Amino acid sequence: MDIYVDSPFLQKKFLSRLSYKGHDFSIENVFLFDRESDILSVKEGFIFEFEFKVGESDFRKDLLKKRHSAGRPNYFFYVVSDESIIRGDYLNYAGIYVHKFQKDGQSRFILIKPATQIRDELITKEELYSLLKKLTTRING
Repeated sequence: MDIYVDSPFLQKKFLSRLSYKGHDFSIENVFLFDRESDILSVKEGFIFEFEFKVGESDFRKDLLKKRHSAGRPNYFFYVVSDESIIRGDYLNYAGIYVHKFQKDGQSRFILIKPATQIRDELITKEELYSLLKKLTTRING
């Protein structure tokens, strides 16, 4: 049985990974740095941004954006459905995870390139307040 892998599918699977890896909290599809991030996560005061791509053309279009010219997370990652998506150039500071299905059908995310830290400053009070306010709004609906 083939499973269709799209960005929402990958995001849901990846959220449980972040929780398992000790991230304090994670928010899907949130605006913080004047753009939408697929997932923003906070761990020990560091902000992690994760962008999910399932096609090479989507990945290439994302590279043309001025993604981190304004606000920046501490670490930025692409999470892709297949390693072939990242052929060629990509953001030199970006970490890359590739999704793989194990033999038992479970999802596994393999880090093939670690991210380079792109911001030294820990999360600011304003950023934390903004994220917690958005998280609370979603929970309370």
